[in-house]
Amino acid sequence: MKYCTHCEQNTIKEELFKQTRIIENHTFSMMLPAQICKNPDCKEGHIKGVTTYYWEISIAYSLIAMGIRTSTAKNFIKSVMGLSENELDKLLEEVDS
Repeated sequence: MKYCTHCEQNTIKEELFKQTRIIENHTFSMMLPAQICKNPDCKEGHIKGVTTYYWEISIAYSLIAMGIRTSTAKNFIKSVMGLSENELDKLLEEVDS
């Protein structure tokens, strides 16, 4: 086991953690690799940033593929993909044609 920086115990274990996000009444869930503290008084958890990024990119692509074009969905897609409003509009125009 690894060392937990939160409770300062040698109780970190690698395991899968279910992450869920709801956007426009669509639920996206995935089991992501995480480091979880097994100390019952702590239970601190960490998911690597790159893992979360790839998961969010897959959600953005799913929203695009499903044709969801609400402002909430578009704002999520823009923030995850680092696009401007114009860039997103051009991308969606290409996808929709």
